[in-house]
Amino acid sequence: MDPERTTAAERPPLTRSTASSSALMPPRAPKLSIPVPRSPPASPHESPTTPTTPRTPRTPRTPRTPKTPTTPTTPKTPTLPRTPTTPRTPRTPTTPRSLSEPDIRIAVADDNGTTDGARLPTALREHLPWDALVDGYGTPVTKAVLLTSRPILVFVFAAQWCDGCRDLMPVLDVLADRHGAGDVSVVYAGYEATRDEYAHVVATKSKYYQFAWGDGDVANPHRDAIRQTLRALGKSTLPSVVVVDPRMKGAILDDSAELVLRPLAPTNTNALAQIVKTWRSGRGAVTAWTKSKFWLELGMVVTWTALTLPFVTLFQWTTCGAGSRRGSTASKEEEQDAARRPVGQPSAGA
Repeated sequence: MDPERTTAAERPPLTRSTASSSALMPPRAPKLSIPVPRSPPASPHESPTTPTTPRTPRTPRTPRTPKTPTTPTTPKTPTLPRTPTTPRTPRTPTTPRSLSEPDIRIAVADDNGTTDGARLPTALREHLPWDALVDGYGTPVTKAVLLTSRPILVFVFAAQWCDGCRDLMPVLDVLADRHGAGDVSVVYAGYEATRDEYAHVVATKSKYYQFAWGDGDVANPHRDAIRQTLRALGKSTLPSVVVVDPRMKGAILDDSAELVLRPLAPTNTNALAQIVKTWRSGRGAVTAWTKSKFWLELGMVVTWTALTLPFVTLFQWTTCGAGSRRGSTASKEEEQDAARRPVGQPSAGA
């Protein structure tokens, strides 16, 4: 109830204190209330919101400038019709050769070891005893057959009495066994001294090409020829392995292939296959670091031997000298005892 709108009858009676205080107070000014317009709530549970400010009208867009008409392109000049090409002559079908023929290209081989561009290096072509070349079963083989048999030729200079050669042989056996069918031909130039050593080579190297001995040869008849070949190649030690690609006019891919083959284990077939792949690509597997590593190891061995040899010699001389002195002292005492002993009396040791 608004107190300003009540009537006099409805007002309670004034007490004395109220009358006196009202007589002293000035009359109150009536309150003016201006209702503020409010937007109705959207739902009964929502409070009324304050009216928002009206939006500013958008500025009208500037009309786009019309595009300038492009210049018409020049029409293309018509091209001349192509001249008809002459049809290719079909290839003449080749006659398949029988399995018994080793290679048709053998017929064009000459004395220099050339057959369809295949060639051997001069050192190998001129000094090795090619007339005695046989396969692993003792069948004579010409130089032309060897050149056209496989894309890679591996010449092995070794001997049965050589310890390093015996260490290298298992790896070469795996090479001939796994890659001899289509990639590598191994030629064994043996430096054996006796007939028994040669017989062992014939019995164990059935997958190698070899230089056969005569029936009546007791010693190696090819020893001088192999020595001259090694000298022409600049080699002086055994074993020596030379890899040749006859397709590249007798290019020597590796003149010291034993440096990469000898450290391998026979079971490491993956590394051996990678080496053969490198040869097939026309590159050598022996790097400059491989050669440097070999000479560094050899130099370390020589240096260690040179440093320890004086001490070993001094130790042997001291040991042998002490023993000889003890022996001479004992012999002198025996002589003096024999001189003091009467004739016919046995010695104390007897």
